[in-house]
Amino acid sequence: MNQKGQLVKIFSTSVKAKILLVAAIPTVFFLAVCVVALLSINSMQAANRQVEHTYNVIGLATGAHENALMAQSGARGFALTADEAQFVSFEQGSASVRTNLETLQQLVSDNPAQVERASEALRLFNEWVRVSPDQSIAARRSAVTDEQLTQFVKNYAGFGGSQGFSAFRSIIQAMVSIEEELLAQRSADSASATMTTYYVVGAGIALALGLGSIFAWIIGSSVSSPLSRLTGAMGELTSGRLDVEVLHTERADEVGAIARALGVFKENAVRIAELAGEEEGRRAANLARQNMMQRFQDAFARVVHAASEGDLSQRIDEHYGDPEIDQVVVAFNDMLDTISKAVDEAGDVLAGMAGADLTRRMTADYKGVFDDLKTNVNSMGTQLSEIMGKVRDTTVGLRMATGEILSGANDLSERTTRQAAAIEETTAALEQVTTTVTANAKRAELASQKAREVTKAAEGGGQTIQQATQAMDRITQSSRKISDIIGMIDDIAFQTNLLALNASVEAARAGEAGKGFAVVAIEVRRLAQSAAHASDEVKALIEQSAADVADGSQLVSRASTALTSMIEGMRDSSVLITEIAGASEEQAQAIAEVGMAVRQMDEMTQHNAALVEETNAAIEQTESQARTLDATVEVFVIEPRVGSPAKPAARAEPESTKFVAKAKAAAKTFLMRGNTALAQDWSEF
Repeated sequence: MNQKGQLVKIFSTSVKAKILLVAAIPTVFFLAVCVVALLSINSMQAANRQVEHTYNVIGLATGAHENALMAQSGARGFALTADEAQFVSFEQGSASVRTNLETLQQLVSDNPAQVERASEALRLFNEWVRVSPDQSIAARRSAVTDEQLTQFVKNYAGFGGSQGFSAFRSIIQAMVSIEEELLAQRSADSASATMTTYYVVGAGIALALGLGSIFAWIIGSSVSSPLSRLTGAMGELTSGRLDVEVLHTERADEVGAIARALGVFKENAVRIAELAGEEEGRRAANLARQNMMQRFQDAFARVVHAASEGDLSQRIDEHYGDPEIDQVVVAFNDMLDTISKAVDEAGDVLAGMAGADLTRRMTADYKGVFDDLKTNVNSMGTQLSEIMGKVRDTTVGLRMATGEILSGANDLSERTTRQAAAIEETTAALEQVTTTVTANAKRAELASQKAREVTKAAEGGGQTIQQATQAMDRITQSSRKISDIIGMIDDIAFQTNLLALNASVEAARAGEAGKGFAVVAIEVRRLAQSAAHASDEVKALIEQSAADVADGSQLVSRASTALTSMIEGMRDSSVLITEIAGASEEQAQAIAEVGMAVRQMDEMTQHNAALVEETNAAIEQTESQARTLDATVEVFVIEPRVGSPAKPAARAEPESTKFVAKAKAAAKTFLMRGNTALAQDWSEF
């Protein structure tokens, strides 16, 4: 009952109030849609900030792992070469790891589990530095003589691969995997927020237009139907039926005023009928009035019928000579003029809004509720124009930020692909070097065994002078064989030196990841040069021994001295060849460790490439949705925001610019930390 009373109260209001209600309803819905759109855009910005945060965490974790590898490589390089530059690389890598992990703890402070992992990773790294590199570096600094260096190689040949470093790497990989899952989830949330905004704006606009049309039809029916009934009652009155019932006299609007005026006409007609027999002159007057009322009824019916059909241009143009009738005509025509003008202008503004044109306004002068209608409709257009301007600025900023992130991600993908190819080439070169060094070690062991056999044969030749000539002949033959073997060793040393030089070049191309391998390659080159020098000396001794044997056949008295010199030379050669064999074995072990590290880097690079591809797909989807939202908002035609009305939009512009700047910084931070080796200079190799 209460709802019915409220509906009757609405229908009983003036026509002006009804028209104002029709304009106010879509205005309220438009404002609600704009508020929901702004809230959705704020949600999208929050989701993008979460994605940016996740990129920063992944970049710090990856940087910590790469800096740890640099520290490990620097420690190994210093242990092998005692080069202070390698020690500086170790110090810088260790400091960078600690800085990355401390920053990472602050960045993931909202995630206790990640904070605990970062703390554990920092503890394991410090423990590894204390147990392995610090001890080996101290031992290397104290090793000065050859015996100390030999002992250092035996004690610390395999340092750097402790379980502490492996545990550190596992924790970093776990943190990166968790953040990658968060990144995928937050990217999906951002895409969902974008689609929600698109649907809410479209549905809200459609609902506002639909409700405005429905209420316009209801209000129009509430005016046209009663006017049609009153027109019928007028027709019956003019035909002489004075018992007709005049409806809608209880209404408080203009229709009620017309009904009450018609009731007065009915009462007058009744009185005229009652006084018809009193006076013949009054009968003529009544007839004239009846004709006048007929003309008035016809004109009124014509105008009312046209108004009920939606034509508000018709007017009652005749003057009837009756002050009351003429007053009603004037009032009725004024009412139609005001209603027609207000409805036309309000309809033009609403039609423009329906057509996405928010620049139209009501410009005529009105009073009372029509002036309120003009103010409200114009305010609605201004507010919608400003809100759509803000939405457009925000969507443009979002699209620009998404484009920057997508461009950075594509660049990272290309760089990751190049890095993977370089690591694959390095792995192939390492396998070749490993095979060559292993073969060198076997050949050096064989040469050492041959040298021992020759030495033993030479010592046996000194037993008797009588057998000296025969022994010298055998020694001459053995010297030729040894000369051939030494020539082979010299060739092997030359090939090893060439391979070490090529390995240095490949390590320089690999960047930071190949720095440790470059150090090993330099050491291999030095050992190869030492082996070549030693083989040259042995070869010279053998040639000298052959000359002495030739002379000894004539100078038997000096044969013992020459034979003793040859035996000493053989012993020196055996020692040198044994040292070459040991160094070759150490080279093979070091290269195997480097190969393992390179394979681990290859696995991580492939994993990063897959992550970049997934990120590119999510960002492309977000960019497509941002373009769709931008195209939807671009449909609206708004006023140029200059002067005072542009101040809200001017305040919104720095927010979008600030958002774009943050997105650029996040993309650059993530991309630059992905390959720190590019910033190093390896020209010395």
